[in-house]
Amino acid sequence: MSEAWDFWAQQVLQGLTEDNAFTDQFIRNQNPPPILVPAPSSTRQIDHAFLFAQKLHRHTGWRLKNCLQKTSRVAQKHLDKWQRQALEMTSGEKISDRQAVIFVDDVVTTGATAKAAYLALGRPSNFFVIALASRHS
Repeated sequence: MSEAWDFWAQQVLQGLTEDNAFTDQFIRNQNPPPILVPAPSSTRQIDHAFLFAQKLHRHTGWRLKNCLQKTSRVAQKHLDKWQRQALEMTSGEKISDRQAVIFVDDVVTTGATAKAAYLALGRPSNFFVIALASRHS
């Protein structure tokens, strides 16, 4: 499975470096470099977002901070779009305004997880989401 995450990290990074807007905002003009913050796992099973973030870290050298925790204990799997908006997280860190954050998740369904992460991290001004899939509900 590690090889698959490595492959997808390379594919995503290749696509991102071809996007001039992303490259300008998150790579060329960043001092300090962006940090990778994976979505917190909601189960005790395989943590896909963390594995994906680890591979992105390996290929970029960007710092990886696994600092988010869900405070909501309800699994999102069977919730509708409006129920998911109640998701809350905490972070042991607040991000400075100069720091770009790349939030890493495996699947974005409604954006509730990314929104909760954004709020938990103190609403960083440079916040970007990388995911392998987007599934609209």
